[in-house]
Amino acid sequence: MVDLVRMRLFLLVCLLGAGCGSRTGLGVDSQDSGASDAGVDGGRSDACVPRAEVCNGRDDDCDGVADDGVACFSLDGVPVTALETTRCGADWYSYDAPDSQSANPSPDIRVADGVVVAFQYGPSCAGASVAVIADLAADGTGGELRASFALTPADSARVLVSDEDHECVFDEASGSGVCDFAWVGCCTDGVLIGPLTEGCVTLTLEGQIGLESLAFIDGSGARNERAFGASMLLCVQILPEA
Repeated sequence: MVDLVRMRLFLLVCLLGAGCGSRTGLGVDSQDSGASDAGVDGGRSDACVPRAEVCNGRDDDCDGVADDGVACFSLDGVPVTALETTRCGADWYSYDAPDSQSANPSPDIRVADGVVVAFQYGPSCAGASVAVIADLAADGTGGELRASFALTPADSARVLVSDEDHECVFDEASGSGVCDFAWVGCCTDGVLIGPLTEGCVTLTLEGQIGLESLAFIDGSGARNERAFGASMLLCVQILPEA
């Protein structure tokens, strides 16, 4: 009689799902879950396989943070690259040398009778910069240009350097600014906005005189031709390694 009672209790416990091991149709033992998925992502279909982190919005290296340890740049939502250099910010812009009161970037991206926009960044830099450089110094012509910009968030950057202090007006509270440039044939003109680690710059270039072209210069050297008067959205995300 006692053995019969014990058997009935054992069967009751089994039916309630405890004490009988794994059963087909009622669940899979977690230690055996990899057996049925062998060869898929190292044994589990939901496992993260570490890869080199790239700018794609995904956690490639499986450390719990997407796009960490890499510098991500975009122009109007399309990924681009920065001009890499060991000379950061104002040092890269090289105001006043060697062409006097002009932007002298390294690498030199200046274009005769044109304006160029680029991201500037290097591994030793505290952040990236948006560079605007108008006209090629000492090409015998001058010109005029208005650059309007707005930062998101408002405190993400500032005017790092402009050829003349009076040319740019920047409101730190709103993160918006306007630069009015006028240069003679000896010189270039422009502005450097930064340092950016996470944020966007909405930039509009218009009111041009003596300028025939406008282009964004990618880190590869490729030119992305743009139209005067149309806004550009330039965004940066530089996250430390998680």
